[in-house]
Amino acid sequence: MSEGENQNDSNTSFRTYERNELLNKVIDKHRRLLDEYSVQFSEINGKVRSLNEQISSSKEKKEYVATRTEVLTEKRQLFYHQAEKLLDELISAHESDVAVQKDLRSVAEEFPKVKSALSPEDEGKLVSSILANISVISSKLPKAQGSIDSFRARMHDAVAANTELSSLKYPEEDFDKAQADIEKELGELNLKYKWLENRISSHKEALSYWEKISASPAEESEVKA
Repeated sequence: MSEGENQNDSNTSFRTYERNELLNKVIDKHRRLLDEYSVQFSEINGKVRSLNEQISSSKEKKEYVATRTEVLTEKRQLFYHQAEKLLDELISAHESDVAVQKDLRSVAEEFPKVKSALSPEDEGKLVSSILANISVISSKLPKAQGSIDSFRARMHDAVAANTELSSLKYPEEDFDKAQADIEKELGELNLKYKWLENRISSHKEALSYWEKISASPAEESEVKA
């Protein structure tokens, strides 16, 4: 090693920190990281809460759709059953009127079609045709208006039930896929959540330790940096 190099080494200076200055830097570092991680933790906590609410909402909607579908299916069947019974009563009450009998039985023949699985549009067209025929018949049966009005009401109720039923149709697998996607995202967030939770706990512990050290009396020392 040359003489010049020895001189440079001997002239190298080191910056030193007093004890309190060094402690303040350590404390500031832990506070900064604690604040940073706390903000991230709060954001993830909000996302986790939101995703859990979405899962709960999805489950409730799925249950509602299943229950409402069952109710509407039964109501549609009941309304058509009641309408068909009213029609049978009209047929029985007017057995002596051949022309009326023919018209009523023509309407009755349409019932197997209207009770089948139909789109609201197709069902509406078929029911409109039946009700148009009933309107023609009703002019011949002035004393049966009450039964005919009830028949119309049951038919409209059945169509309304099928319309709502159609609006509820949402493939069950779509609910399951949506929930699976949310649960996957939730799992990923939980990993980050746990990591931040551990880091926050670690920095809180370190901060508490160094604050106690800073508050305790001790001889000042210098540390090379």
